[in-house]
Amino acid sequence: MKKSEKEKQHQAANEAIGEQEVTTLRFYGGPFVATIPLVFFIIWAITLSVLQLVTEEALVLGIVIGIAIGLFFCKLKWKNYAQ
Repeated sequence: MKKSEKEKQHQAANEAIGEQEVTTLRFYGGPFVATIPLVFFIIWAITLSVLQLVTEEALVLGIVIGIAIGLFFCKLKWKNYAQ
């Protein structure tokens, strides 16, 4: 196996297990848009509470939806956002 192939495999393995270090994230719209996932989750949790539908699964669903919304506003690759 060539050295470059081993380096590519090592880099792919580090990305797969989350060992790649991401130092900055940039979002379309700046730092205010970066808060959309958090704001969505807060509104989601308050709505569930008012409707008396709060369960752990419902809250986790709100978190996942919020993170998915944030993916669309990230300028970098989605894998960096997910990191």
